[in-house]
Amino acid sequence: MIACTIKKKQTGAVLIVSLIMLMLVTLIGISGMQTTVLEERMASNHRDQNTAFQAAEATILQARTYIESQPLSFAYPNTGGIADDAFFTTALWASASAIATPAGYGGNFNLMADPRYIVERISPTLLRVTARAVGASPGTQVILRVIYDGS
Repeated sequence: MIACTIKKKQTGAVLIVSLIMLMLVTLIGISGMQTTVLEERMASNHRDQNTAFQAAEATILQARTYIESQPLSFAYPNTGGIADDAFFTTALWASASAIATPAGYGGNFNLMADPRYIVERISPTLLRVTARAVGASPGTQVILRVIYDGS
């Protein structure tokens, strides 16, 4: 009796296939993490913008309360008709500015700066109120403008 031994050549195909599958799973995981980070940033920016918007709305209401406490003939600061582009400059809203009144509750909203408002008389009975709030990051800025009829 002759014993016959058959030798099989192993080529390592299972190892190569498993490494490729591991690489694919890793790429899917990295892609999922990037998507999650992007969604977190979007949610944070949305929250920051929404908080600044709410602070600007509250500032408009505070300005309205202030206007209603003054007589109709009250002399509001003469702004000389501020150009619309100027409302987006920080210099106009700086703390040293005499025409931008601070609202006084920036800490309540966790904002970078205190919201401010400007009241302009545009006719004997009409007032234009512009409010600005900056969110928790300096790039988030909300400017609201309303016309108030004092009659």
